[in-house]
Amino acid sequence: MKPKPGRDEVQARRGGRELDAGEVAVLTELLSVGQPFDAQPIVEALHGQLEAYEMEAKDLNARLAARSAEAEGLSRVLAEERTRTEVLGNRVNELERHLLAQTTEAEILERRVLELIMRGDEQGRLLGERDYAASQLRSETEAAARKEADMRAEFAEVENISKAATERLRATGHTASDQVETILYRLATSGRATGIKAKREDGVV
Repeated sequence: MKPKPGRDEVQARRGGRELDAGEVAVLTELLSVGQPFDAQPIVEALHGQLEAYEMEAKDLNARLAARSAEAEGLSRVLAEERTRTEVLGNRVNELERHLLAQTTEAEILERRVLELIMRGDEQGRLLGERDYAASQLRSETEAAARKEADMRAEFAEVENISKAATERLRATGHTASDQVETILYRLATSGRATGIKAKREDGVV
């Protein structure tokens, strides 16, 4: 591969034999008057300048191509970075949506927990009231049982008293019946009431 001429080489070739404005004016005057002169040096100088311009143009084209390639590379890198940025942006948006959904779910769960806590407190209060009512009912039941026991004892005592009174009445009735029979018997045998004693020797009337 032929190395590309540098800018210094191009400047050297251009500066080797370059016509200035005065020389160009002299050549123009000589050509106008038709005076003969040696044109070989001028032609060589012009060829040198042309080669120098061509080399400079090639150098500029090479630099332009390099800059274009570099620009294309930078454009590709920029496009890749933009694509990566878009991907990251989409990922960020997705993460934000997930975060929003999780935040909403967390808020729902928090409200659910508060509801469960409130329900637990309410159930605890109701359970306490039921325990108190059950305790009251047990106390009333025990009081009713004691009262029933007392009433049963009183009833048994009254029944015993009634039985005793009935037995006394029965005993008194038998005694009175015996006395009546005795009186009737004496009246029948003696025909008088004088033989009947008002009180027996054992104290029975």
